[in-house]
Amino acid sequence: MPAPVPAPAVESFATRAMPVVEHNPPSAPVPVVDTNGASAFGSALGPVPRWMRLILWLVAVPVSFLVVFLFAIAVGVFTNSQLTDLFLATGNSRYWPVVRLLPFVALLCAALVHVGVYAIARVRGRG
Repeated sequence: MPAPVPAPAVESFATRAMPVVEHNPPSAPVPVVDTNGASAFGSALGPVPRWMRLILWLVAVPVSFLVVFLFAIAVGVFTNSQLTDLFLATGNSRYWPVVRLLPFVALLCAALVHVGVYAIARVRGRG
């Protein structure tokens, strides 16, 4: 009969130390801001007051609806009969032609406000 094989020594997890790994991720360039507020990556951006942002939203929402619906009518996605049905027909299905255009209205509105805030901040930062 062969000799029994000795069991391997079991190390305790408590006694084994984890190796220390130093992690130095590559650092991203950090914009340097001088005393005038101008950054190294471009011109300074000035603050945009809330009342200007409110005006931007009040202008962007109707403009977005107008642009999206005129474009949808020009392309043929939204017809005059669907617009008439919206007001004269009954049932919830009459809203579907409008509902499917709302994401595009929201996207255009957000883009207009974002560009407007950035433009105002650039203009206010120059002065």
